Amino acid sequence: MPLQYALFDLDDTLYPRNTPVMPAIGERIKTYLMETLGLTYEEATERRAYFNYTYGTVLRGLLQEEAVDIDAYLDFVHDIPVEEFIQPNPELDACLSKLHLKKYIFTNSYRKHAENVLRVLGITRHFEDIFDIRSVNYVSKPALHPYTTVVHHLHAKPEECVYIDDQARNLKQPKLLGMTTLLVDAEPNEYVDISVKNVVDACHSLRYLVDYQMDEE
Repeated sequence: MPLQYALFDLDDTLYPRNTPVMPAIGERIKTYLMETLGLTYEEATERRAYFNYTYGTVLRGLLQEEAVDIDAYLDFVHDIPVEEFIQPNPELDACLSKLHLKKYIFTNSYRKHAENVLRVLGITRHFEDIFDIRSVNYVSKPALHPYTTVVHHLHAKPEECVYIDDQARNLKQPKLLGMTTLLVDAEPNEYVDISVKNVVDACHSLRYLVDYQMDEE
């Protein structure tokens, strides 16, 4: 079945892993825990580690254990100067313009942060929509629910979708559903169809795959 949809993860996928965006968000998370729960820096560090270990994300931990305003949490922790960390990527912009698939962002983050990243990279125009953590009822990847929710929203079949991520563990569920999986800058596992060094290489690989499918028709 020909590919129709490309679902791109956001952080550490659309820009290099060593970009300090996620560390900055991590510090904002600890600041939020300090200010909201009355913790010291060391206690906030421990609580963050506990939430991540027990629930997979701090967000899920807060939903399970604390009465907090989740949207206010998302606003606070993603309030970082993205433009200080990321540079425009004209090469990616050009490659995306030649990739003839419907392109979407699918992220554990939230829409405002995704919009900021796309704006700074200079690639907003290529993406038809953003599926953020609120779009999937605050359930984070790699749980199955976010993937099935996105496929249902697109009125698509998994076999029509390719999913691109920087974490191999996030490719298990989409692969089992029937999606094509593409890993960026990480050690592949048995759920990875294609492994590349960076997002530009990912884009080129997808172009070749789409062109090959067209030739086979």
